Amino acid sequence: MTIALAQQSLAGLSQTAAHLWEQLTNCQTPEEEDAIITAIWETEEAQSQAVDIQAELALQLDAEITAIKQRLEHLKAVHQSALLRLERWRQKFDETILEQNATGILPEQMVGNSLRITIKENPPSCDVLVDAEQLPAKYRKVKTVYSADKKAIIAAWKKGIPVDGTHVERKRRVVYALTATAIQDFKDSLLVH
Repeated sequence: MTIALAQQSLAGLSQTAAHLWEQLTNCQTPEEEDAIITAIWETEEAQSQAVDIQAELALQLDAEITAIKQRLEHLKAVHQSALLRLERWRQKFDETILEQNATGILPEQMVGNSLRITIKENPPSCDVLVDAEQLPAKYRKVKTVYSADKKAIIAAWKKGIPVDGTHVERKRRVVYALTATAIQDFKDSLLVH
């Protein structure tokens, strides 16, 4: 709600300022000019305050987003540790059964009251211990991988050369920064203490 209000306020002030500049160019008397110039300065001061409000809101939102992301990372770390522990326990169950079966303590099939445990062989898997180029040709697959050279495409775009099958655009972004006077005020406040 506050964000929409600040945006509407800033947009309204910008329109008012543009309208006042238009009126200034159409003034007939010095008195009209003085009145319009005064109104413009008042509007610019209000607009400066609206810019500060909107930028401050954006910076506060950035801080909140950062804080939530950090909390999320912490929760992920806590849950990841619990998940790894459970997966380790589950793997140990299987390893114990396989070890006891291999030594003859447990049979390949065990039946309980409502569940059964069966030891089965998985389909064969293969680990390649050498570089694939060293294998005989009939045991190799050749893959040709194409990837776009985006830097070359952008370079061509900058030279005015279109590349079929591509779309190059320049996205816009909003940058919030302290004004030079705010930075100097901060530096001065450090020197005073």
